[in-house]
Amino acid sequence: MFVEQNQDGTVGGSYYSLLYLIRSLDKSKYDPVVMFYENNDIIQKFVDENCRVVIYDKPVGRTLNPMHPALGIPVQITQRAYNFVTVSLTPLVNFIYFIIKHNIDLVHLNNSASMGWEWLLASKLLGKKCITHERGFMKFSRVAIQRSRYFDKIICISDAVRKSLHMNGLKENVVTIYNGIDLNEFTGRIKKNAESVRNEFGVYGATPLIGMVGNFREWKGQRIVVESLAIIKSKYPEIVCLLVGDVATTNAADIKYFQEIKKEIHARRLDKNVIITGYRGDVPDLMNACDIILHSSVEPEPFGRVVIEAMLLKKPVIATRHGGPEEIIDDGVSGYLIPPGNADSLAEKVDFLLQHTETGKGIGENAFRRVAEKFSMEEFSIGINRLYENVFH
Repeated sequence: MFVEQNQDGTVGGSYYSLLYLIRSLDKSKYDPVVMFYENNDIIQKFVDENCRVVIYDKPVGRTLNPMHPALGIPVQITQRAYNFVTVSLTPLVNFIYFIIKHNIDLVHLNNSASMGWEWLLASKLLGKKCITHERGFMKFSRVAIQRSRYFDKIICISDAVRKSLHMNGLKENVVTIYNGIDLNEFTGRIKKNAESVRNEFGVYGATPLIGMVGNFREWKGQRIVVESLAIIKSKYPEIVCLLVGDVATTNAADIKYFQEIKKEIHARRLDKNVIITGYRGDVPDLMNACDIILHSSVEPEPFGRVVIEAMLLKKPVIATRHGGPEEIIDDGVSGYLIPPGNADSLAEKVDFLLQHTETGKGIGENAFRRVAEKFSMEEFSIGINRLYENVFH
């Protein structure tokens, strides 16, 4: 049983990582069921993998506002009780019933050890195995740390994530398995030639086209990209940068950040240079049309699936020197690493690659070989199936 717990209205890397995980399973041993907490655009891809797919509309917590200050404490107590019953207790009962009804032997949570305690408790009450992926750098409360020790395994997507768990006191049941990518499947998703994609965005001839793929969140660093474009534009006035990604409809901070980015683009007179594409189902086509791919997170990226996707397309990648990309890229050989939050360094590397296209091609070739050797689906499949065997035995 696989559970994707995202509820922010976006389809991010964890969805595709889960899809690739299911494709890597030994189907002669495992029969996968997938649960989402909301509908999404790639459910059919899971159905195509012969998965049973279930959508469970898991309630989110509500905030109650007292009509009078004197009612503050009673309203707060009511709010906590309501949220506990609707967000936790009722789902717990439903999950117990679901595990029994579908004869689930193992529950695999797809997002974080800090989430899904209802599934962990339901599994343990029924004597079932429960593991989780840790796909981010989370702040764990003492309760969460103690609770996480009951997972049979916590799978980290990079050593950087594993080290962060060690710092939280979680060591015994923690392992690293890098995300994998299906080389043929990903390149097979390219349906358009690069020229047609470039023309779609008004980019013709030798005009530089660079891109960044990632949903709009402040830590992703779209602001740094915009700042670097303001620097680059003086030398390359026609340059175009695609910001490919969605914005969460339920997160006020993300919406505010998205609006700030749009205002900054306009204030810096980059309206013709920076194009926000929104969600795109043809990301491989867009990346394949770019000359350079940027990854500018200002906080450590847990892994960086976009980085290995771009490398697989033989694109030179410029990424920030922390988190997963630092483990993926051999700096100066299969890509470039720059200090986080440094628009000048980003602009400098973009300028270098635009001037030295042959160097960029060599970097791209090296990048492809590195992904094929270290982040292939074959390597991932060996790791994940071996882990399941160990958990059951």
